This record gives sequence, C-alpha cells and structure tokens, in this order.
Amino acid sequence: MAETFDTIVIGGGIAGVSALAELARHGSALLLEQEPSLAAHASGRNAALYRPLERDETTAVLARRSLEILRTYSAEPILRPVGMLLVSSDPDVIEAEADRAGALEVPHAVFNQSQCGDRVTLLRGGEVRAGLMLPTAGVLDIHRMITTLAAVARDRGAEIRRSAQVLGIEAESGRARGVRLADGTHLVANRVVVAAGAWGSQLARGCGSRVQLVPERRHLMLLRSETPPDPHSPTVWRLDPRRELYFRPESGGHLASPCDAATAGPHQTIVDPAVLEQLADKLSQTAPPLAQSRVSQVWACLRTFAPDRELVLGADPALENLYWFGGLGGRGMAVAVAAAEALGTLVASSKVPELALRMSPSRY
Repeated sequence: MAETFDTIVIGGGIAGVSALAELARHGSALLLEQEPSLAAHASGRNAALYRPLERDETTAVLARRSLEILRTYSAEPILRPVGMLLVSSDPDVIEAEADRAGALEVPHAVFNQSQCGDRVTLLRGGEVRAGLMLPTAGVLDIHRMITTLAAVARDRGAEIRRSAQVLGIEAESGRARGVRLADGTHLVANRVVVAAGAWGSQLARGCGSRVQLVPERRHLMLLRSETPPDPHSPTVWRLDPRRELYFRPESGGHLASPCDAATAGPHQTIVDPAVLEQLADKLSQTAPPLAQSRVSQVWACLRTFAPDRELVLGADPALENLYWFGGLGGRGMAVAVAAAEALGTLVASSKVPELALRMSPSRY
C-alpha cells in the first residue's frame, strides 16, 4: 500500500524547506529533494543578499516578515545587516526608488555623489551620481537558514528525503493525487506543492498544469585585489539597465555579478566566458579600481521567473490539490519564509489574503 501524506513538497531549496516548516503545522508533511543535500542548486549558489526593496509589490512586505519569523526560529543571527547602496548615474532614478521605499516603509537615506564615494571608495571616479542606502539590507547565512528551517520542520513532525527524484505528479479526475519517483515508488498526498525552482514547470506539465516558469542563468564571480575590502562595507547595486551589476565583500575579496540574464534549461549552468569581459566593462564605469581585480572563481546559477516577474504562490487554477511556490527570481532567500506563511494560510482557510492574490497562479 502506498504511503500517504497530507502534504508532499517537491524541492529542497529555500522555497521547499520554508513550505515544509509551515505546512507541517497542518498534518503529515514530506519533502522530496533529488540531490543528496538541501539547497544544492539556486538556493546554495546565489549571493545570499537580503534586499528589502525590489520592483514588485510584495518583496518589501514579505522580506520584513521573513526576518521576524526567522528571529523566532533561531537565537543565532541569520542576517549580517551591512546595508545595501543602490546607485545610478541618474539622480532621478534614485529619487524614484526613494519614493517607493517611503511608500513601502523601507528605511532608507538618499546619498549624493560625494556621499556615495565616501561610503564606498571604489565608486570614486566612476559614473555614479546618486545612491539610496538601505540600512536593513545585508547578507544572509544560507547554511544556517536552511538547517534552521529543516530543524523546525522536523520538530513539527515533517520528514525530509534526499536523493529522491520525482519523475512526475500523478493526477486523476482533475486532482493531484501524489507523485511518482524514479525508483518506481508511488506516494499519495492530499496536496502537492511544487517548489522545484527551474524544474517546476517541467514537472507540472505532465499532469495538466498550464503555469509556466522560466529559468534564467546569471553568473557570479569572486574577485581578488591587492587591497582586501572592508568586510562591513555595504553591497553596491547599480540600477541602470545597461550597466546593472552588484558587488559586495566576500572572503577577503569581492563577490560580483554583471546581472546578466539568459533563458536556460534546468541543467544549463555552464559558464559563458563572455561574461568576464562584460563584468570588467561594467566595473570600469562604476567602480574603476575593482575592474583591475583578478577573477579567482566564476559560476552560474538559475533564477526562475513568472512572465510578470511576480512570485507564484497558491493553488493551481487547473488542477485541484496542486499548489505552487515558485517564480522567486533571486528573491527567495529574502522572502520565502513569509511567503510560506501565506501559503499556510491559503491551505488552512478558503479566505485569500490580498497579498496572496497578487501572487496567485490564477492570474494566468
């Protein structure tokens, strides 16, 4: 007889473990991860940035709530609040971001060109003319975050199975019934949550779902220079579309990305050498001293988006008992814990909060 669970969560990244910790409150819960370890893909290969202000309507609220929840889960700090400096060559861009920060109640301070250079000396001589300091931003401890959430889930009775590859979601009469594993195992569930990142749409297509999530590849690089950075220096993120990049101190050097984006398949994380030149060019315009740094390591990761770039959270509009937790698009580490709380509310009640409506798969 097949094992039966109230909830099966597919995916062991930040979305999956957050969902498991929350949904374990609502009955038996199982997480299935295809790799031998949790956070093996996007969740473990990103820049660990906590950015409380994005272009969507949900990040600011979810990011703030995520930190509140994490503080109840762990006595050890998960966030290193070094801040983030959003910069631009156009002061009007920063003024617009400041207006958004004010409307969303995100703490901030507007910097002129001189103040930007004083706060981050690498910006001197570059094109930056204004900046917006976000003091509550910072760098997350991904390992502590994942292990904490997994421990909370287990304490609530949930189970985690690694090296468990899901081949498909099983459906019957318009309802998700469970999953089929590569080893031939069939597992039954009252609800199935797709939190599989880049693999999500591929899995769900086989059972009739029409929700589409698109993975995009982005590169990160570790830079070394003669002068080690101040470890307390904020992350710098340039917002200008053709010059967008970010960098922050990491391991005695700088972790940087040219903010490239190319549509990719779930396994397409091979490094494109062209991005090295792309980053060097952008750095020469933004932080000239950093452009001369040596690249000691480079890798690629996948970020998964919905067409409108908003999160996808909630019940599938075509298949009953199938739930989505995806489209995090690089925001997962900042917002997943609070988004999981919203998912728990949807599961436990027929009432849909206004915030959840913005993320609902039914918008498609």
